[in-house]
Amino acid sequence: TAQNPIIFTYEGDNGGSSATLRGQWGGLIILGKARLNSTPGESAIEGIPTNEVRGLYGGTDDADNSGVLRYVSIRHGGTNIGADNEINGLTLGGVGSGTTIEYVEIVGNKDDGIEWFGGAPTVKYLISAFCADDGFDYDEGYRGKTQFAIVYQDPTPDAADRGGEHDGGTDPETGTPYATPVFYNVTSVGNSGSRTITFRDNAGGEYHNSIFVNFGRGVDIEDLLGQNQDSFKQWEDGNLKLENNLFFNIGAGNEPDKIFTVTTN
Repeated sequence: TAQNPIIFTYEGDNGGSSATLRGQWGGLIILGKARLNSTPGESAIEGIPTNEVRGLYGGTDDADNSGVLRYVSIRHGGTNIGADNEINGLTLGGVGSGTTIEYVEIVGNKDDGIEWFGGAPTVKYLISAFCADDGFDYDEGYRGKTQFAIVYQDPTPDAADRGGEHDGGTDPETGTPYATPVFYNVTSVGNSGSRTITFRDNAGGEYHNSIFVNFGRGVDIEDLLGQNQDSFKQWEDGNLKLENNLFFNIGAGNEPDKIFTVTTN
């Protein structure tokens, strides 16, 4: 309940740990059978050894139901179980739209706050705070919806990476279904060393009625020269939209050409 939430944290946490204490345990991983856009359509989840069969996710059922996650606090996670193999606060791999995820906070994670790998879940009332990498991250054709969400980064310069790191696909980048999630009513607060959002690897996606403040850099969209399918093409096709949003105190400048940039590779 709201008065007595489920708390995932490390054994020694007495409730007084600093919000910037990170990496004390792993994280919460939920896996389902919804579609991915990677080949062969089933993958081993990030952060778990690839020979662990319980770490497999993906399938053909976008309406798959992985249960209910409601009134949950996930604190001080993200331990590194191997080289460049840290665990997100909340990892959703191939989770379907039949799953209920509401009133969830991730605080002080060493990797991303939340990362979606494919699937199509709806998430409401989400907080990602003081995480050391990205606030929101998605990959492998994520197509869900998120509403009423907060990203709050450690204000120390370079203490976090991006408010949103948005990748379309991995193997191949142009696989279908495309990553086209929709975010509404997001408040995202960065620091002077971080970027607001990156769209790359053929990612689409939408942000509406949201606020972005205090980031060092704005929104970057990848344009791959010589290729006819990338995130810039998603923007041209109307699959990448940022509408009715407010950007304030962006270090690179608050003019549109400073907030929105296209990176050619």
